[in-house]
Amino acid sequence: MLPKTFVFDFGKSLGDYATFIDPNNNQFEVMIERISDSVFLTTEFNAIHDFYDVRLGGTIVMMFTGAGQFGINVIDRS
Repeated sequence: MLPKTFVFDFGKSLGDYATFIDPNNNQFEVMIERISDSVFLTTEFNAIHDFYDVRLGGTIVMMFTGAGQFGINVIDRS
């Protein structure tokens, strides 16, 4: 679920899909689902997790860059 303050400020900038782009220009299309006042990243978000093999302690940092796009960095704690 995206933080409510983010949804309040930027929710109208999000369509049905968001594009996540890493520093190597790998791109992931993720479906956005709205339920009541909440916004969830659903279909294909696990592809990011699987692509980077994120494990316990790992972090995916997302930065909204506008127009339904997010930059991402993965921090691996292993």
